[in-house]
Amino acid sequence: MTSLFDNMIFTNGMDQVADAVKRDFCIAELDKTSDEEEEHKGTIANLEADIEKKEDAVAALTSEINAKRSISLRLIEHGSR
Repeated sequence: MTSLFDNMIFTNGMDQVADAVKRDFCIAELDKTSDEEEEHKGTIANLEADIEKKEDAVAALTSEINAKRSISLRLIEHGSR
């Protein structure tokens, strides 16, 4: 009977060790994932800022094209009179 209890105690101790190892692994993975998430958030913020700058540049170029088109049309109209 003592052997059965000793075996149960040993098995319980081994389970606790295994659980501790798994817990430590999970904590490390959570920390790693959190760090990666922060990196991705920074990358996303940089990309969003870059997109915004490019959208502003496109809007400025579109405005410039429209202004030059308008001038060209006026010159064409003026020249045909």
